[in-house]
Amino acid sequence: MPTINTSFLKALFFKALGQGIALALGATLSVGAFAQDGALAREYPELARLNNAFDVTQAALYDAMAEINASPETMQARMETQMELDMMKNMDSMAHMGHGGGEMDMSMDGPYGELEIQSRVRLTGLLRRDHSDETAENAYSEAKSLPTHAWRVLAWGRKFERDLLNIYADSSTSFSEKRAAVADAIEAYQTGDARHAVSTVAKSVELYLDHDYATGAKSAFPRLSSLMWTNQWLQLAALEAMVVGQLDPQFAG
Repeated sequence: MPTINTSFLKALFFKALGQGIALALGATLSVGAFAQDGALAREYPELARLNNAFDVTQAALYDAMAEINASPETMQARMETQMELDMMKNMDSMAHMGHGGGEMDMSMDGPYGELEIQSRVRLTGLLRRDHSDETAENAYSEAKSLPTHAWRVLAWGRKFERDLLNIYADSSTSFSEKRAAVADAIEAYQTGDARHAVSTVAKSVELYLDHDYATGAKSAFPRLSSLMWTNQWLQLAALEAMVVGQLDPQFAG
């Protein structure tokens, strides 16, 4: 029976942790009563459908990585990737100790070739489909590759993000009312499931960027990693556009 190597699982965990930190940092930038549920779907139906597709696709992306990594066909590629990652880690350690070292770039094509390309094609297809709210909300919990605490951190963070989107999409509330609703949303996020909420106090970036597996996902899955981060930035840009549009009418519409 194929197994998933520990390097991949560690990289996946830190990726989930990093996204949780990003959600918390985003919360500190917006400073309560929640907006009516469904405001985003009512005011911006296409964006609501796209956000559902983002969630479903991201959860499926983790499973796609795990499936490729567990396939007997990729055993040799996994071993070579592990060796290259170890070499990069050792070179970085030597550089920190003042013994030289240097940059070592892995192939931008990634080690898994056609398997990763096929996965990206399938995931892009998911992005183009409509998905129900229920499917999107359960996407992380149903991802077979995610450990319990990882999917709970991601799912709880996404609920918080949906609350923010509904708050800012609600055209019936003033900006001051939105600020109060955001404060309530942050409080609910921090206390509703404290074990899986990320602190609003910023932590050292080294927790995310300076560990042995920081580049694991990007190096092993460059195409899937770029798809995931593109989706993340598009979601953030959508929220920013709504906020800026309400602050300055020239950006509305």
